Amino acid sequence: MHDVQFEISKPTDDGAFEDMCARIYGTVFGDPLPQTNGRRGQKQGGIDVFIDAPEGRIGVQCKKYADGALKLKHVEHEVSEAGKAKTPIVRLIVATTATSDAVLLREVQDLSDKRVAHGLCRVDIEFWQDLCRHIRGNSKLQNDYAPNAPGAIAAGGRSVSNAPPAASASRLAARH
Repeated sequence: MHDVQFEISKPTDDGAFEDMCARIYGTVFGDPLPQTNGRRGQKQGGIDVFIDAPEGRIGVQCKKYADGALKLKHVEHEVSEAGKAKTPIVRLIVATTATSDAVLLREVQDLSDKRVAHGLCRVDIEFWQDLCRHIRGNSKLQNDYAPNAPGAIAAGGRSVSNAPPAASASRLAARH
């Protein structure tokens, strides 16, 4: 089996990114009805999307940032906002369009470890590559965000093949 990489376009606005995160995390955690938290202009208490997962309610904060612009202080601000809102969550995921940042990942892991040690919810960060991995790992999400990619579900419910069209046609002809 070949691992074919394909490009997934980043959302063009904050609302589209929130919708994308609701679909991705709803699928990942098995919640068919993820909820967006309010509407633009309302105080959201550091949470854009709620997911009901087997472990409990998860809050997702969606951050559409350019690469390198998201810093620990931004994550800490959203964690503080979620704490002030007193929304009962077991985990806060900060999802971002920024590319992976090893330093920020480690800082967020350290922050999360300290919070968990004090009985507070854990905090995770997921970068654009993590979101794309969720999409690539699920044919329904591939269909939503990369419909022509291998593994997506084509019209009629068939999976899109990795093979080039000529190879698919010759295999089909060989069966008859």
